[in-house]
Amino acid sequence: EFGGYWIHRIQHERDFFWRFHAVHHSPHRIYWLNAGRDHPLGMVLDYSGGALLLILCGAPAEPLVYFYVFESVMGLIQHANVRHNMGWMDYIFSSAVLHRWHHSDRIEEANNNYGSSLILWDLVFGTYYNPPGRDEGPERIGLVSLQDFPQRFWGAWTVPFRWAAIKRANGVLPSSGN
Repeated sequence: EFGGYWIHRIQHERDFFWRFHAVHHSPHRIYWLNAGRDHPLGMVLDYSGGALLLILCGAPAEPLVYFYVFESVMGLIQHANVRHNMGWMDYIFSSAVLHRWHHSDRIEEANNNYGSSLILWDLVFGTYYNPPGRDEGPERIGLVSLQDFPQRFWGAWTVPFRWAAIKRANGVLPSSGN
């Protein structure tokens, strides 16, 4: 998961990549179907991050298939609409509650818990976030600060190509001519 961790983190920390990944973070409700809600180019980046290191290390196809089956199942679990703390297992797996924090509408909470199945690299690199006494996760999730973010299928796919206009409409960029 090392490559996947860094790809995911870069998607959050670099605006060029965030414009694709923001589609995944746009829903205001965690729901298991959100696991597959992503921009196609963002998905290519996500999946290549994990696979690239395995391929470069000479891994045969069969472990890659097992890896992505496990990743897919974990994605469905993480995006399940549950607020359940797994206790000590929250230090091993990227659980639903950890992933809820990752989808928080507050950037300081959301830019954490990048592990797609395991939380190991978040612990190593200081991006593990699970505040004590808040087992239910954040109050709100999604891109609440970006008004009128397209929620429909085709509209969401156009987001990366309209990114400057979306940011400008939300006061993140100055309007042209000013």
